[in-house]
Amino acid sequence: MPTKSKRESPKAPNTLRYDYIKDAHYRVAPANGVVGHVMPGGGGIFATFTMEYLRPPERAERSVAPDGRISGHERRDTDTPETRVFDRLMLISCVIPTEACTAIGQWLLNMAGQARSAQAASADATLAPTDPEKHSNGDAGTENA
Repeated sequence: MPTKSKRESPKAPNTLRYDYIKDAHYRVAPANGVVGHVMPGGGGIFATFTMEYLRPPERAERSVAPDGRISGHERRDTDTPETRVFDRLMLISCVIPTEACTAIGQWLLNMAGQARSAQAASADATLAPTDPEKHSNGDAGTENA
C-alpha cells in the first residue's frame, strides 16, 4: 500500500502581480524614430530611440521697408535649396532580448491601430454636422418669436 508523502509539491500561483517601480532617472521622452542593430550572436536588439526634427536656425532675418514695416518672408541661415538638415536627438538606448522583440512589436502595432481608430473617430466627430439641440443644452440661440 503506497504511503502519501508528507511533503507535497508547492502549488503554482493562480495569478501573477506586477508592481511598477520608477527608476530614479525615469522620464517621459518624445520619440519618432529608432535606429539600432542585432546584437552579436543574435542575443537581442540594440535600439536607440530618437527624436528627429528639422534643425532650427541659429539666426533668421526679415526685411524692413523704408516706412518701418516688416516685409517679406523670414530668411533662415539653415535655408538652402540643396540640403535640409535634420537633427536626431538620441534619447535612450535599450537592449531588448530576442524573445521580447516580437511581443513588443505586436504591442506597438496594436497601440498604433488603436491610436489610428481614435484619430479617425475624433476627425469624424469634428466633421459631423452640428445639431444645436444636441450641443447647446437645447438653446438654439436668441431668436425673437
